[in-house]
Amino acid sequence: MTILAFRGGPRGVGLFVPAAVAAAALGAAAMTVAPPIVVVAGVIAIAGGLAILHDPEWGLLAVAAFTVLRLPDVATDFHGVPSLFTPLVAFVLLAVAVRARATGERPVGGLRALVLFGSFVLTAGSGGSLQALDRASLQSAWTAWLPSHATTPPVVLEDAGLLFVGEQDGMVQAFTLATGGEVWAWQDGSTVSGLASDGRHVYVALASGQVVALDPWSGDEAWRAEMGGALPAGPLTDGSFVLVATEAGEARYLLAETGKEIVEMRLSLGEPIFSAPAPAGGWLFVSSAFGVWAFGPSP
Repeated sequence: MTILAFRGGPRGVGLFVPAAVAAAALGAAAMTVAPPIVVVAGVIAIAGGLAILHDPEWGLLAVAAFTVLRLPDVATDFHGVPSLFTPLVAFVLLAVAVRARATGERPVGGLRALVLFGSFVLTAGSGGSLQALDRASLQSAWTAWLPSHATTPPVVLEDAGLLFVGEQDGMVQAFTLATGGEVWAWQDGSTVSGLASDGRHVYVALASGQVVALDPWSGDEAWRAEMGGALPAGPLTDGSFVLVATEAGEARYLLAETGKEIVEMRLSLGEPIFSAPAPAGGWLFVSSAFGVWAFGPSP
């Protein structure tokens, strides 16, 4: 459930929050007798609404600052009692808290992912932008706006001319490489920890502990597997198997075609894992909370 969404069009109560902030601030000012208060309240209302739409964390901080500082007495009516503006701030903070609890979102900032592909630099920013830059000139070839923050690097399928991005609100979107046009979107209730693809499927690791295989052309769900623990990072695949690591300290192998786990291949570290395993030279390296483990062929 998405309570607020700020890029790509608000959803849920997110559409009404900035307007409610503006209306409450102007309503509080209307109960005063000094005309300058109305002007100041209008400026605060517009600034607060725009700030919330642009960035929820900074926007709410600004609204809270206006309320605490009472610039000038916008948060109270002319009798000195709290106006509607004060409980509204509490409502907005509660809405964001509910959103964070429902989707597992955490504040992020800056550039979240960068991929070099052909003549392009593909970037996914925490502000909700997906952009293709020309490598030579760094001029933008196209820009697409995401409904939420990107949590994964773009995954590219060159032959299909598609790229895929996972997001904080549980959405996976497919875009064309040529123009950045959206092809399809799929959404779950949990933050996307990572993506991988072998051309047949797009494999989605969800923070809640599930791996989902999607059709790369339509976004239809092919299979879903429960891992029994949170997934902190994206999956790996070689076309035959899908490998995922859990915070419970296990590395699990699934059949890429069906999602069935190969139980006899499960690796148990007994320590939390917070990153994706890394294969190299026939070995598998796994970083745990207390060290690095290496698994290789038997001597």
